[in-house]
This record gives sequence, structure tokens and C-alpha cells, in this order.
Amino acid sequence: MAEQESASVAELTGPAIDDVMAAATTSAPPATSDDEIDRLALMLLDLESGYEAALRTALSIHRLLERVRRCGAMSGEGTLLVQEMARKVVALGDGTSPLRKTLDDAAMHLAALSRAA
Repeated sequence: MAEQESASVAELTGPAIDDVMAAATTSAPPATSDDEIDRLALMLLDLESGYEAALRTALSIHRLLERVRRCGAMSGEGTLLVQEMARKVVALGDGTSPLRKTLDDAAMHLAALSRAA
């Protein structure tokens, strides 16, 4: 079960958790648990705002889809709307998005906290 959780964390954050833990031990000076908790709290706030932005984008895509439905057959406007939806979907899945970096940073702080515990 713990292996599945580690695999899930690695899938969500990109680099393997062992790599994150190794980087945290070699690249950062030792921090107290309180410092790591404060940093993690900031990362979580960033994640919340990132997910809120992603939700707004998903709702925007949904509104565009409803406009396409109202257009009926794929008219010129419908084609443009579909292109805009595709652009937004690609932007959501972009691996270089700020949300991805925040997830990676949060994983690093969690790894530092687990070492300190």
C-alpha cells in the first residue's frame, strides 16, 4: 500500500520521491520543522489558487462547448470555438505550468518534513 502511495505521489509530481528527497538533503541547508511547515503552507496556498485557475479554465471550456452545441453544425464560429477549447486543454495539461512546479516544490517540502520527523 505504501508503495502505491509513493508511486501515486511520483506520478503527480513528476520526479520520483527518492530523487526529491535526495535533492532536498543535498541542495538545501537544514531547516527546522517549523520552517518546512511554513513553506509547505505557502505551497498549499499556491496549489489552491492554481487549482482554482484550472477549474475556471475547465468551466470556460464547458461554456465554449455549450456555444458549439447551440451553433448546431460546425459553422465557422463553432470551428473557432473548438480550436479555442483545444488550446485551453493543452494549456491545462502543460508540464511546465506553474501548477506543476508548485506540486514539485510541495513534494520537496514534504520530503524534508518526513526526514525531520
